[in-house]
Amino acid sequence: MTESEFRAYPYIEKVLKGLGWDIRHPKRGGFVYTQGEFRDHDARLNETLRLKAPENTVIVPWDGGPRYWIVEAKAAHSDLEVAVSEARDYAELVNGGDPMPDGVGPARFITGIAGTPDESFFVTTEFWNGQRWTEVAINDYETTGFLSLDQCQRILDRNNAHVAVFDDDPDRFLDKANAINKTLQRHEIPVGDRARIIAALLLALAQDGNLRIHAEPTALMREINGLIEDLLHKHGKQDFTKVIALTLPATKKNHRKFRQAIIDTMQHLREMNIRSAINGTDDALGKFYETFLKYANGAKEMGIVLTPRHITKFAADVVGIGPDDRVFDPACGTGGFLISAMESMRQHDAYTEFLDNGVHGIEQRDDVYGLAIVNMIFRGDGKSHVYDGNCFDHQFWERDDKIWYTLDDDSTPQGAERPFNRAFMNPPFKLDDSPETRFVNYALGQLQRSGIMFVILPYVAVGGSRNQEWRRQLLRRHTLLASVQLDKNLFYPVAEATYALIVRAHEPHPNEQKVFMGRLFDDDHRPRRSKMLSDHVAVDNLERMTAELRRFMLGQPVENSLPREQAVITINEEADFSPEGYLPNKSVQINPATRSIGTSTARLMVSSRHLNLKPVPRTAVFPLTRFVSSVEDARVETIKAHPKGSVPLVSATADNNGIADWLDIPDDMCNDHCITVSLLHNTKPCQAFWHPYKFGALLGKVMVLKPNDDLLDEPDAIIYLCEAITACNAWRYHYARGPRYEDLEVEAPSRYRRPDIIKMARIVTDLSQPGLTT
Repeated sequence: MTESEFRAYPYIEKVLKGLGWDIRHPKRGGFVYTQGEFRDHDARLNETLRLKAPENTVIVPWDGGPRYWIVEAKAAHSDLEVAVSEARDYAELVNGGDPMPDGVGPARFITGIAGTPDESFFVTTEFWNGQRWTEVAINDYETTGFLSLDQCQRILDRNNAHVAVFDDDPDRFLDKANAINKTLQRHEIPVGDRARIIAALLLALAQDGNLRIHAEPTALMREINGLIEDLLHKHGKQDFTKVIALTLPATKKNHRKFRQAIIDTMQHLREMNIRSAINGTDDALGKFYETFLKYANGAKEMGIVLTPRHITKFAADVVGIGPDDRVFDPACGTGGFLISAMESMRQHDAYTEFLDNGVHGIEQRDDVYGLAIVNMIFRGDGKSHVYDGNCFDHQFWERDDKIWYTLDDDSTPQGAERPFNRAFMNPPFKLDDSPETRFVNYALGQLQRSGIMFVILPYVAVGGSRNQEWRRQLLRRHTLLASVQLDKNLFYPVAEATYALIVRAHEPHPNEQKVFMGRLFDDDHRPRRSKMLSDHVAVDNLERMTAELRRFMLGQPVENSLPREQAVITINEEADFSPEGYLPNKSVQINPATRSIGTSTARLMVSSRHLNLKPVPRTAVFPLTRFVSSVEDARVETIKAHPKGSVPLVSATADNNGIADWLDIPDDMCNDHCITVSLLHNTKPCQAFWHPYKFGALLGKVMVLKPNDDLLDEPDAIIYLCEAITACNAWRYHYARGPRYEDLEVEAPSRYRRPDIIKMARIVTDLSQPGLTT
């Protein structure tokens, strides 16, 4: 064994561990022997191998009894076949011992690995089915990385080296996306270039999983770009080779660093058996690429807003897509909506015909357009009609089943009609020259009469006074069918209130038209957030909302009223499209006895009496920010730093108005006339209390909020607000995450779509008991 072969050991152990294998010695509960460690521990291996020893022997637990996986390493890529042959020889020695009950030798897997950490490793794995050795393949592509325990057991169960399903575990994708991002960061690859590099390498590896690793950077780039050009040519997209192809840095001294970044990144991709993802029907490769774009910062740096997969699927499912439909996205980005449209048709007999002329999109930015093309190829479709350019310069037409576009021309070609009957889009927000409403008008203009548009818009477009006239004009020309409030953190880290509108084109909105108003909760479908949520607090109605809205779109009966979630109702005179004002709310119940405050001694006197709680009349949902003038600092770092005194210290306790102790706290560390909201998950989460006196707040335990002047003028309304904060937001808490101030909402009486402070105060006053002072 050479020194360079020995250097493969840490790599083998790292990869096996990453795949979930316990790499400890089997005597200590693991699965992996290194070299001759099996001697004196495994009688069969000791008897059959004697003085011989492969690099590793992996014990594969299986219902039919444990089996062996032999791994042999070589230093040079050119010796990969030698490594495979030697591993096979070891396995045949092991299989030459006493037969197993099933008559098949116990050594069922072999792997040859060749390379070094600096120049990457090539991996080939074979399986013994009792008659012959066959190279392991997933989705008909030979594997380029090691196997997980689950994959090994599936192969053993079927006694077949071919695995039909690629393991698209989202956690593993996220781990790999982050590992690749760190690799590119370590080699100082600009964040904005990383998505294009991944796209290029995925295309190259699709052509050749073990492409030659040239010593010279220019030769390696030529090899990769040649493979990219071949694949794009195959899909009729060769003109965009220059958009996707890799280029060396301008400074020659950085060429070696760039080459190493490429080699290390390809190693990550080969470890995933990424080629196998290309040929599957479950879109695993697209899912990984989307994960990398979203969570490895490339999308943010490139200015790409990725619409989450579950939302694009939601759009396709509720609108409905058939073989004769023509789908259009005028701001397609990397192609998310178009891909969901394709996926919704994948199992249909007319899928191939649908792809020929059913999916169309435009993207203005060349780099993002290139990613859209790559994304389509990953999904097995390179013929989609995705165009580069500004959508507003394109007018689309159809005649004799042919779709084309004219540039900057308002005239209608003779005998031509609008081609599309489905439009999906998430237009860029906050563009001064192209507001969201302009995209909506354009998309509707490209639709046939009765065509359906699904569009994601910010609050400024769907509610408030700024775009009220635009909404009224839209209703004069088109029909609003549905409006669904989406999660504020949908486009994390940007916290923006967003809504999905569904509009039927070129049919004026009847006054009596019923509109589906909904609020979508999707904690179980957003991995970065839902992984942190415990099951009992995660809120998700995606499946139910999808089914209900689809039934509504088909004209079938649905629930007319579900608190906080759903209403079927006519639009008000203000042409307000935001669901908040239409959804029925769960009544907030106020118990002022638990909010009693005696200000004379600045001590809370909590009444032991329990009132008969009365429900608050119909309310609207408002962000807590509507009631707060400022967020103040909690300044007390630790209780032990202050002696006993007369100043109340507020912590996350649910008792005594949140007061945990009485200490001597300096004035410059105190707050006054503020609300505190607990930050911790406990038996009574999200406790909010009003403190009309000087107090100290414990850092990290509570947030401190200064009510606005309207509330300070009506202190009884602050008692209501505290109760509403607790009642409406306790579900947001869990063991790993406190809420963000920007996320908090309250249900409160409303007047002209604004909080009714006077009504809030009156509710508390009417319920007040003797001894309650505020």
